[in-house]
Amino acid sequence: MYAVALVAVLGTAGCAARRTGDAVRSTHFVGNSRPTAVAEWLTASQTDRALRNAMTHPTGSWQSFLFPRLIEPTWLDPVMLDRDGWRLEVWYANHGYFDARFLGWEIGHPPRPAGRRVRPVDLVGHVEQGEPSRIASIDVSGTEKLGAPLVRRIWSTLSIAKGDIWSTDDYRQSIAAVEALLRERSFAHALVHGQVAVDPVDHEVQVTLTVEAGHPCRFGPVSVVGLKRINADELHPLIDIKEGAPYRESQLKTARERLFALGVLGVVNILPDLSDPGGRTVPIRIELTESKSHEVKAGPELEFEPGLQTLAVAATYTDNNVFNRLWQTSQTARIGVASDVTTMNDVRRATFSPIGSISGNFNLPRLFSSSFSILNTGSVGRTLTSYGDVASAEFSPAAAFTGVAHLAPTIGYRIRYEDLLGSSDKCTLQANQFGAASEYPYLLSELEQSLAWDSRNDPLSPTRGWYWNIHLAEAGGPFGGLYDFFKVEAEVRAYRSILRLAHQEVGTTVAGRLGGGLIQPYSETTAIPLEERLFLGGGTTVRGWAADHLGPVGVTDCGDVIPLGGNLQLYGNLELRQPLPFYPDLTIATFLDAGRVWDTPQNIRLAGVQYSVGGGLRYNTAIGPIRLDAAWRLGDPDAFDGRMEPTQDIGPGAAAALAPLPDHQVIPPEGRWALHFGLSEAF
Repeated sequence: MYAVALVAVLGTAGCAARRTGDAVRSTHFVGNSRPTAVAEWLTASQTDRALRNAMTHPTGSWQSFLFPRLIEPTWLDPVMLDRDGWRLEVWYANHGYFDARFLGWEIGHPPRPAGRRVRPVDLVGHVEQGEPSRIASIDVSGTEKLGAPLVRRIWSTLSIAKGDIWSTDDYRQSIAAVEALLRERSFAHALVHGQVAVDPVDHEVQVTLTVEAGHPCRFGPVSVVGLKRINADELHPLIDIKEGAPYRESQLKTARERLFALGVLGVVNILPDLSDPGGRTVPIRIELTESKSHEVKAGPELEFEPGLQTLAVAATYTDNNVFNRLWQTSQTARIGVASDVTTMNDVRRATFSPIGSISGNFNLPRLFSSSFSILNTGSVGRTLTSYGDVASAEFSPAAAFTGVAHLAPTIGYRIRYEDLLGSSDKCTLQANQFGAASEYPYLLSELEQSLAWDSRNDPLSPTRGWYWNIHLAEAGGPFGGLYDFFKVEAEVRAYRSILRLAHQEVGTTVAGRLGGGLIQPYSETTAIPLEERLFLGGGTTVRGWAADHLGPVGVTDCGDVIPLGGNLQLYGNLELRQPLPFYPDLTIATFLDAGRVWDTPQNIRLAGVQYSVGGGLRYNTAIGPIRLDAAWRLGDPDAFDGRMEPTQDIGPGAAAALAPLPDHQVIPPEGRWALHFGLSEAF
């Protein structure tokens, strides 16, 4: 069967290659000049890309000229081009240029390359924009009974303003926004009628909006249809639409998002019954279609950090409707190879190691009540770290409360077993090198609590909102285990969109973050395992540094640089993210990062905080943005000039391990540049 398909594809490609003629290579425009004012130039819409999108004739791809036998060229169609001239005039009128005229096409015919049957054609469209028409006045009527605060909100919701160049898209968006505002304020039958008068002589536009709000409404009865395996009672806590409550369209949207998020419904239609314009109640009909609740995904994984790279293959099995109770389970198997690169005395060493893991979770959402969930996660595997190959097993049950919007308190327990594996290629840490802080194997047992507030509009790629989080952990004591310490970590993030270019859903996003952590043993003689100490550096914190390298480090007897972490950390980030107007799936970012890790709170010196600046690209995908960042370190204080940090108290035997090195053996300074590649935003 595969052979037949291959023959068919090659045969089709061969037929395409045998055709001769003109193929469009590029399309450009002349005369589509932008306004001279800086603000209007930034938001101008008449770019070559926008005009090409208004056409029906496609533009050829460069791939078809590189691989003409495999990719069908875009053949020149003169009839379609003539029709596109009229479409371009309509497009210009919708953007305020009512006098715009399309003058014609200039078709460039470069010589056909030797041995090629396809001749590339370059199209140049000539336009005459004329003077744009601007909005001279906006009148909103029918708002006398709505109250002054709501009227002010209506005016602030409008996407058009006096003096703006006319845009049909902004006009329609304004009408839709006012209707959505009123329906969110219980006016379920609200309608807005618009009227536009154009003065072609003075190039002015008068806009009149008439509001018909109707009566305030309340939710009527809610009915759910279409279910076969799932019990409708399991869904009512997610729907959360109460009969008699004030009508809010946002509740319909929230219910739809929650139902889709279950992963067991293929179709979710939430239909308000607005057939009675004078009615005071709105019945809600929810039409659902069940889909398969389980799926299997597999694919490659790539992680790149300075000094540490990972290439793996992972497969995940997910079931979102275990026992038809909407319980959720997921298991992931991962296998691959990792490399750790270190440099000592101008000698570069690379360590390669196999890695693998099996992890899973079993969650019981809405157990006992709609606001209480049980979360169980566990894993077992082998990983490569800067101090050797580590085998570990972990189990973490937790209880979460979701009864308050945006607020998520959680309490849980964590038990972890870890052992350091021997390796002939890499020096492993011994207990007499780093003291009790590296006794292997060890068992860690701790109680954890966290409290988060999340008002972000999108957790993967936020553009507005806040995120607060505080996490506490108490290890040892009555919970057992080898180590006894207290740990607290906290951070706050903020996002805001400050500038929206023409025809973009979001503008420039300003993202900021402040955070820190403290880990404190219960006594001076108590050590803290290296894996639990605080680290900075890498693609998600201070990007001018390699992962975990912004802070105290040590060296093994064979020359490997080991990040030791610390007991105190502070960090901050400021980032600007701008989607490209001509390609909104691609975002450019610039950032400033700062932070530092100290061995103990007593040694904190704010003058030692490290800064880095840089930029990057994000490409939006269905599973979140793919991120590539390049960062430049701004300075190196004395503690980071190539020699190790002062001796730290991380347990018995540590002083000997961290004694000053001979002059001929120094820790190499971090490179000025750092490149990071990953999935999702840095924060």
